[in-house]
Amino acid sequence: MTRGYGAHGAKLHRLAIVAVAALAVTNIGCGGTSDPPQCSFFSNVCNPVISGPPPAPEAASFPLKLAVRAGNGATFNAETVGIDHPSFQWTRSTDGGTHFVDISGATGATYTLPQVLLVDDGTFFRVDVSARGDSKVLATSNASKLLASSLSAVEFSDGEFDPTDWSASSIAEPAQSGPSHTEDRSAVGGLPGAYRHMVHTMPAGPSTLRVFNMKASAVYDPKALGAIHALDYSEDCDRLSATASSFDVQSYATIEQSGRRYASNRGRGCLTAWIGNFSQIPSLEAADFVQIDGPSCLPGASCPDFSAGGEPLRFGFERRVTRLGNAPAGSIEHAIDNWQFSVWRP
Repeated sequence: MTRGYGAHGAKLHRLAIVAVAALAVTNIGCGGTSDPPQCSFFSNVCNPVISGPPPAPEAASFPLKLAVRAGNGATFNAETVGIDHPSFQWTRSTDGGTHFVDISGATGATYTLPQVLLVDDGTFFRVDVSARGDSKVLATSNASKLLASSLSAVEFSDGEFDPTDWSASSIAEPAQSGPSHTEDRSAVGGLPGAYRHMVHTMPAGPSTLRVFNMKASAVYDPKALGAIHALDYSEDCDRLSATASSFDVQSYATIEQSGRRYASNRGRGCLTAWIGNFSQIPSLEAADFVQIDGPSCLPGASCPDFSAGGEPLRFGFERRVTRLGNAPAGSIEHAIDNWQFSVWRP
């Protein structure tokens, strides 16, 4: 369930090469018949034209987290910018990211662990990047975390969106005379077939509307099914139409437990066409969720509680629309299809 980043990384490499090439000094109009050329010190006619500095070397490893059933493979991808003809060395940490050691032979932009073992749970992987032919490390990526599961994932999904199985509630700013929302089911036009259709109507000026859509039948009971190791979330999103281009639409995984509502701290933007699984957010742990409302979490308690003693959790999604201070009143129409949560257990 990883995403491919190789092509995007190659694009970054090309951009970096263009940036370096732009440093070449060019003299414009310094020929002519005069000797010496007649030109002003303050003009660019006979003086070098130099672009800005090249981007600083950077590296990144994706995905940030990855949950895999033991026995399957795990793949991580590297992206770089500001490094011409990069070379890679993947490293591994088994002590929580304190110390990293080189992985023999792992020198490509992609690293695959062929067979994940349960002892690999909690292992971190990152990549050191150098310029080809030079051993000096120019950039080190973030550390990607591997989560190993002994069981297959429990799946909750919906591509039909029966209105009787979904509910919606909102938090609006401003609260008085502020944004409003509607939800319904469209039978055709999804990816494929039916989809959940939404309209957010926003007043003039700065405003935010957070609508929490929850699926009544998507319930996981840790006491009956076991502790939660991580959650994978994905959806297909379509920004159908808007009265202006200044609407910012984001989607977040949402859970409810013990009267508390939580949204993931990682979200995805909604684009102007159906994008297959573009909003996949893998391996969300309890610490990746922020409490939105409900009773305060008691000192020493886990909120949310993913342990085997935790109360049942219900799943859904949040659609968040934000407008800036100078925005006129307007509305945006958007949609969701192929909503899915995968529950990974230790």
